Amino acid sequence: MPNFADSLREFFLVIASSETEIKENSLLKNRLEKLEEISSEQEIGFDASEALLKSTLDATCLSILSGNIEKKPTESELTIDEITNIGEESDRKEGLNSVSPSKSRSWLFESRVRAWYGNHLNQTFPDLTQECNHESVCEFIIKEEDKETQLVECKRFNSIVDLEDEEIERKFETHYSKASGKQFPSTENLEDIKKCERHLLIGITDYSSEKRKITGNGTEYEVEGCKEEDIEQVKKVIKSNYEDFDVDQITLVWTTLYKDKGKVKGIAERTETIISSPDVIDYEGWNLFGHKDFTGDASFGRLLCHHQAKSDNWMIDGLDADNQVLFSQQPAEKTGKSQD
Repeated sequence: MPNFADSLREFFLVIASSETEIKENSLLKNRLEKLEEISSEQEIGFDASEALLKSTLDATCLSILSGNIEKKPTESELTIDEITNIGEESDRKEGLNSVSPSKSRSWLFESRVRAWYGNHLNQTFPDLTQECNHESVCEFIIKEEDKETQLVECKRFNSIVDLEDEEIERKFETHYSKASGKQFPSTENLEDIKKCERHLLIGITDYSSEKRKITGNGTEYEVEGCKEEDIEQVKKVIKSNYEDFDVDQITLVWTTLYKDKGKVKGIAERTETIISSPDVIDYEGWNLFGHKDFTGDASFGRLLCHHQAKSDNWMIDGLDADNQVLFSQQPAEKTGKSQD
């Protein structure tokens, strides 16, 4: 039986329909190389452990997007139900195998958001651009009985570490104008929506990679990602320059990495709203962490994926499976340099 890293490699190759050559410098090529490294080494380093956890989270979300919605704990291989639910073949290829890693990160960000709502509402949300013949529309529409229709659009701030307030404002204006001025109205017209809630999510992971130390259970962990001051700065800049938003909710989203002894042991995708609406279903992010038996070497231990980002203390104090666990993977112990 192939180990979990091999299963992840095969999973992404199927999603990307990559019978053609894997592009140089693509996110897909980087992930595949790191997962192959994990399959052949007893001890893995920072880059490989980061690729393992990010690949596991993204694969879990893509599996949910395909229609494989599972709310209870499961100990199974990641599976694909209906691959076209994720997107057309050309979009999946471009999403994972683009020469621009930034474009791939944007595609995966949108996929995680779409999967989160799919799991939360027990629905499958197909790619709206595919349904609307690639018109300029938002990512997807949430329709629930007796509730306001919600339009969801995702944007990312790319490569903006340590930028000044003016640049944050400029980048937000670019994203906001495209969403509120074109994508939301276009979706409303094409779908004949008379009244709805507009929800704009902005990924700001690239805004800060600050490092800090936290201690739990006698272990000092290094945490990398946006600090509270970073989030407050972005919120302040946006709110001070826009009095009347033409959207109903704006949510900031960022990823935090937890490291111990040179390996990534956990990922939390956290969120905070700038403006909010009581009629919008809040996006609560994701959490992926090695259980207390997670070793960080090629045998992995057990990885748990949760449908809600957890606090630093919760992450560090150790995990126990609960009813929010979506996916639990504990591959067979590794006995040599490879598994058949």
